[in-house]
Amino acid sequence: MTLAKHVVNAAAGEMKTDLPMPPEDSSLAHVNSQVGLQELEDTLFKRAFEVTTGAMAYADMPWDWQEPSQEWIDDLGKEAAWRKFRLIKAGQLPTSHAPAGLKVATAITMAHMNTRAVQRGPQLAVNVVVLTEQPEKKYPEQIVDVDE
Repeated sequence: MTLAKHVVNAAAGEMKTDLPMPPEDSSLAHVNSQVGLQELEDTLFKRAFEVTTGAMAYADMPWDWQEPSQEWIDDLGKEAAWRKFRLIKAGQLPTSHAPAGLKVATAITMAHMNTRAVQRGPQLAVNVVVLTEQPEKKYPEQIVDVDE
């Protein structure tokens, strides 16, 4: 099986592979590198999630604002208020005009969330079907005299 096929299978949620498992390395250097990578992933996810959720607040600000409100500046400080303003403005743009950073942040957020879901194992899917009893249809009755 080619590496491309493994990527396709992983993207489709199939984690089966016939690639050999990497040898277990319990050395301190290996453990430290894994911890460092995990911290880097968490930091990257946190930042991407903040950008994505900031842009998702697009309805929290009128479309015609040209700068953050004085209330935001007083509450958050000048830099944080402008950051919030820019993120919301980016969220108000059409997808084709959105900044590349917002698109990258959204992709990182979704990929990380999908990875977490795969690592937690299969999720139980429950479909709920509600059946309601329909009243029997009443059709108009017509009396037909057949003696004629």
